[in-house]
Amino acid sequence: MSMYSITLTEKLEKEFIDAVIYYETQQRGLGARFQNSINELLNTICKNPFAYQRKFKHYREALTKSYPFSCL
Repeated sequence: MSMYSITLTEKLEKEFIDAVIYYETQQRGLGARFQNSINELLNTICKNPFAYQRKFKHYREALTKSYPFSCL
C-alpha cells in the first residue's frame, strides 16, 4: 500500500504549536499527549486520506478523538 505525504502550511504549523503550548499550560504533559494524538491522526491520514469526509471542494476533514482540533 502506498502512503501519501502531508505538507503543513506555515499558518497550520503555527496553530499547531500554539495549541500544544495551550494544552501544556492547562496541564503538564497534556501538550505532548495532544501532539501525539495529532501525529497519529496525520499518520492515519497518510495511509488512507480518502476515508475522511469531504468538507469543501477537494478538502477533507479529520477530527481528533480527544481534542477539539481538526486537520482540514
